[in-house]
Amino acid sequence: MNNPGSTAAAPLIANVGKLAHMSYGISGSGAEAISLKDSVFNIYGIYCDFDDYVSGTLLTSLSSGMPVILCAESSTGGGHMFISDKYKRTRTVTANYYNWIYFSWPPNTPMPAIPEYVEYTYSSYFDMIGMNWGCGDEFNNNWYSITGDWIAGPAGNESYNWNINRMMMYGFSPIY
Repeated sequence: MNNPGSTAAAPLIANVGKLAHMSYGISGSGAEAISLKDSVFNIYGIYCDFDDYVSGTLLTSLSSGMPVILCAESSTGGGHMFISDKYKRTRTVTANYYNWIYFSWPPNTPMPAIPEYVEYTYSSYFDMIGMNWGCGDEFNNNWYSITGDWIAGPAGNESYNWNINRMMMYGFSPIY
């Protein structure tokens, strides 16, 4: 089902764009992240922190059920804002099984019953975050390393690696 949105959402989105001093052009649109915080959230009575990206702060916010707005630039100099609202923690467990193999056991002699030995190896945890890029379904809800590259673009195209000047908005709450 293709649901392009509702007519009720259009005025809200237009107002947010206006309040954030959004610039629109043929090749894209943009606004400064601080404009979203200061000009939009404050007007709508929403407080949030705006700081450098810290993976621990991101995990704390996501584990308490609060989304985070992330901002970053690519090596081409373009910037983007996107939402992370989930994470997953994975850990690899490897089991190695060892069995005794008897060489030159005397014929007609029963072999002793020696149980196999299992050794488990655990990797460290690997945290991944889910992101909504706001630009179609191709990259939305994919999993990205919490500390590594965030590549959202044509496969292998590093110019879409959003790994420069990472910032985050988090700790959303009403202003009283």
